Amino acid sequence: IDLLIIDEIGVGRTSVNAANNERLAINQIIDKRLCHLKPTGILTNLGQKDINDNLGPRIMDRLRNDGGQWVKFNWPSHRSQ
Repeated sequence: IDLLIIDEIGVGRTSVNAANNERLAINQIIDKRLCHLKPTGILTNLGQKDINDNLGPRIMDRLRNDGGQWVKFNWPSHRSQ
């Protein structure tokens, strides 16, 4: 896949174990894609601090590799209209 977007990061965790499993899986996916020079994006409703805390510095550093950046969409939710 040329571009992978992972949606709903940090949603639905029911335990610390589930959070650790999610973090490990995302780390492995992003690491393999970086090795193959394939871009990866993430979508989340979490704020920047919360996503940094949830995914950890290794994953966030990998996402920022080669100019990756945080883009904040701050318009009203389509679902709440």
